[in-house]
Amino acid sequence: GMLKEFKEFAMKGNIVDLAVAVVIGGAFGGVVTALTDSLIMPLISMILGKGGVSGLSFMVGQTVFPVGLFLQAVINFMLIAFVLFLIIKAMNSMKKKEAAALLLTLLRLSAAAVNASFYPVHLDQIGFSAARIGLMFACINGAISPGSLLAAQMIRRSSMTTVLFGAIALSIVSISAIPFVISPLAVGLLSALHGLGLGLSLPTLLAAIGRQTAPSQRGLVIGLRTLFNRLGYFAVPVLLGGLVHGLGLRGAFVATGALLLAGLGGTYAYLRRS
Repeated sequence: GMLKEFKEFAMKGNIVDLAVAVVIGGAFGGVVTALTDSLIMPLISMILGKGGVSGLSFMVGQTVFPVGLFLQAVINFMLIAFVLFLIIKAMNSMKKKEAAALLLTLLRLSAAAVNASFYPVHLDQIGFSAARIGLMFACINGAISPGSLLAAQMIRRSSMTTVLFGAIALSIVSISAIPFVISPLAVGLLSALHGLGLGLSLPTLLAAIGRQTAPSQRGLVIGLRTLFNRLGYFAVPVLLGGLVHGLGLRGAFVATGALLLAGLGGTYAYLRRS
């Protein structure tokens, strides 16, 4: 029936690839924008003078042509294209499961980046004291270690794939739900669940990378994993900042969680696809 047709349409390869591309591309665009605005453009401004590239213009009669805005857009595009070229070139040399492990690394660290950026901002806005905010972080960090210890037992009872995807989903959903509660007990519980998901996913992810990666590829995978770690911590605060400006803090948490879950679902479909 219609439900079956919709499922077949939604899980088509092109749709899944597009969903993943939107999530990663949106986050990566924020990274490049921040890089050009905070590092590259100031350096160019030092050479060209006040205004930098974006301030370049010329006049024909009474009409001003702000060519600098076009040049800045070209610089952004070239940076995005070059870095994506390097990443795709490296990932094309890997097997499907190795590439999926790197995407999961990015998603996991992106969820962790939420609690490292706008999570304390929200707690401050709802009136939590500095001591109580510190206690909430203790709930996160205190749950990470038990989660790491439980990972091996859960993998034996289930499967590595189930534990890994379930743990990352738990960390994303729990941190995204934080703005909807104000009780310290509820915030502490969600924070602990977030930490539990991070703790469960880390050893499982490392085990998956070790099991699926050929010895000749391990150096490349470790290097890319480090890159994706930094990318998640850099991109998510930038993405959240833009979303907060347009949607408010609660809407930004929900939108970020939805994007990360879409990326997680796309990665799962990518692995399942024959």
